[in-house]
Amino acid sequence: MKKQIRSIVSVIGLFSLCFTACSVEHKEGPLTLWYNTPADATATDNPNKGYDDDAEWLKALPLGNGSLGAMVFGDVHKERIQLNEETMWSGSIQDSDNPEAAKHIEEIKQLLFDGKYKEATDLTNRTQICTGKGSGHGQGSNAPFGCYQTMGDLWIDFDNKSPYTDYRRELNLDDATARISYKQGDVNFKREIFISHPDQSMVMRISADKKQQLSFTCRMNRPERYSTYFMKIDGVKFRQKVVPGDTLLFRVELLAPIRRGISTMKGYAFVGEKVVCEAEFMAQIVKNK
Repeated sequence: MKKQIRSIVSVIGLFSLCFTACSVEHKEGPLTLWYNTPADATATDNPNKGYDDDAEWLKALPLGNGSLGAMVFGDVHKERIQLNEETMWSGSIQDSDNPEAAKHIEEIKQLLFDGKYKEATDLTNRTQICTGKGSGHGQGSNAPFGCYQTMGDLWIDFDNKSPYTDYRRELNLDDATARISYKQGDVNFKREIFISHPDQSMVMRISADKKQQLSFTCRMNRPERYSTYFMKIDGVKFRQKVVPGDTLLFRVELLAPIRRGISTMKGYAFVGEKVVCEAEFMAQIVKNK
């Protein structure tokens, strides 16, 4: 579990969130998926059903770079971004090599070349399997070997709960960017999210076409067996005044290894390369009953 929590904190450190009071134009390419309604971020996940039964999750827009992934719901009042990261694996090492598997590769390939896809699939399922218990036939969270785990959800709760119009969300496959736009009153809002492979980070830009219109609260949680509670915030230092129109970047660092479920972190807020605010946080990870 400690490895999982370290992974969560490290990826939070790679997550950049910026907001500004100017809108950004973009060109819509031919490979764009778009919708005029959001996915419901408040819908409750059913832990007893797979993703194929989760209608709202299936509506979210997928982003990823091979190691870091996200599902962007695009809900207006409360954004939910489900995060995945490749090192989030429960369990431990298992010797599951199957020395007999290689003997059937050529036969499987020939069946595929002959167009006998069902036969190739059946032979693959019978022969290309591990010798150990594996991930428990869909119950990997309870198996020693474990399984892939979600990293958790990033929630952005916007203070403006007024009705909205002109809603649109899209996934542009040309530039791998998700965009959400809508109007509340006479203000146009926009969100843009992408995941960078070179920088191994997710970047989100939130904008409005009028100043002093952006106000929200961010938090992150993770389902299953543990909950995180913030115990205190110390050493808050404001180093520079922030004015409307500034773009803020946030970073969180783990200060020490997690001991007995207690973690200490340090957070920074930047305008450009200058630190405008910093603080230390203490959080406790508690196993759910």
